[in-house]
This record gives sequence, C-alpha cells and structure tokens, in this order.
Amino acid sequence: MFSHQYYKIVNKSSVPIEFSWRAFATDIEEKEKKERLNAQLSLEEADELQEIEAQFADGKFNDEDDEVSLDSDDSYDNSELNAKLERRR
Repeated sequence: MFSHQYYKIVNKSSVPIEFSWRAFATDIEEKEKKERLNAQLSLEEADELQEIEAQFADGKFNDEDDEVSLDSDDSYDNSELNAKLERRR
C-alpha cells in the first residue's frame, strides 16, 4: 500500500538554496542502514554460494539441468562459476 502527496516548496528569499529529500534524518542513520543491508546481502550471497557449491559436490549442477540456475542479471555461466569456485579453494 502506498499513497501520493504533493508539496510545493517556495523560497521567498533572494538567496538560492539547495534542497533534497532524505530518507534518514542524519548521515549516520543512513550509513548504519546501508551497513545492515550490506551485511544481510553478504550473508544471503554466502548462503547461495554454499548451496551452489553443495550442488556441484553432489553432481547436481550441469548444462542439461534446468532446475538449477543462477537467476540474476550478473549470473555466471558454468565455466565462469567453476573458475570462481577454484579460486576460492
């Protein structure tokens, strides 16, 4: 659910000002939120990589296997993923 609300900001002074909407009251709050999100994403990425490595170890990941995929815009093909896994070892 969401709603729209419109505001008009008028500068009646002769001094130009810069204005921007912010999601957080302070830079510190924004930084903390970004750090929490980055930590969460890192955990999710590690879990997904661990799952992929387990599938490789079980022999479940090959070119003909349609059930296993890396559904993302930056997904790797099999050779790239194998090279990445080798570098990690």
